[in-house]
Amino acid sequence: MSEGVLDDFSTLAWILKDFCWVLQFPFLGWPAFLLSFGSEIVQLTKHWQTYCGAQRCRHLAVILWLAGSVVWMTAEFLFDEPRQGSIFPWHTQPAMGHGHEQEYDTSTTIARNMFVAAFCVFAAGYSFGRSTDARKQAALDLEVWLGAWLLKEISWTMDLKACGMASFTLAALLLMRSFSKTGDRRHLAELLWLVGNTMWFVDEVYLDDAYPRRRVQASCAILMGALVYSHTIYVGGPTAVDSKEAAVDASSRLLKQIPI
Repeated sequence: MSEGVLDDFSTLAWILKDFCWVLQFPFLGWPAFLLSFGSEIVQLTKHWQTYCGAQRCRHLAVILWLAGSVVWMTAEFLFDEPRQGSIFPWHTQPAMGHGHEQEYDTSTTIARNMFVAAFCVFAAGYSFGRSTDARKQAALDLEVWLGAWLLKEISWTMDLKACGMASFTLAALLLMRSFSKTGDRRHLAELLWLVGNTMWFVDEVYLDDAYPRRRVQASCAILMGALVYSHTIYVGGPTAVDSKEAAVDASSRLLKQIPI
C-alpha cells in the first residue's frame, strides 16, 4: 500500500473517530482510532528509511496526538459525568459509574502532556526541515496547520477560551492557504472537520455543554468533512502526497519565472 493511500486512510479514520466521539459512540470511536493509529504506525515504519528527519517528526507527532486523543476520549466515556448537551439515549452516565472525577482529571492531564509532547516534536521537525531540500520544506509548509490545531487541543484541555479560538483561526487560515495552493479538496474536508471540532469546543468551553443540538450540529460539520474526503478518494484523484508534490512543483516553476 502506497504512502498516499495510507495517509488518506489514516485521516479519514481520524475524522470518523471525532464524529463518533462528539456523539458519544464509544464502541465505534475506538475502532476508528485503531484504524487511524495503526495506519500511522505502518506508514512510519514502512517509510522510515526514506523519510527525512522532519517527516519522521511529523508522523511521530501525529501518533502522539492520536494517543493523547484516545486517552481523553476513553476518560470521557468511562469517567466523565455527562452534562445536558452530552446526554444521549445510548450514553446517560459514565461507563464506570459515578464518582470518578479524580480519574478523569488524571487522564485529561496525561492527554494534555501528550499533546504538548506532540507539539514539541512537530515544531522540532518543522525547524529541522529547514535543513532539508526546498521541495520537502515546501511540502512541510502545507501541513503547518497541524501545529495550530495542536495548540487548540492543548487550550481545550485547559479551558483556555481565547487561546483556543485564536488557534482555531490560525489553523483555519493555514488550511485555506494550503487549499488555495493545491486545490486539493482534502484540505476543504479538513477545514470542515476543524469547523465541526471547534463548534464542539465552543459548546463545551463557552456554553458548558448545555444544549444537545450543539453536538449534533458539530457532528454534521465533521460528517460533511468525512464525506468530502471520501468522495475525493472515491473519484480517483491524486492522493494527498501527490497533491503536495504537484503544489511544490508548481511553486518551483513559478519561482523560476521570476527574473533575478
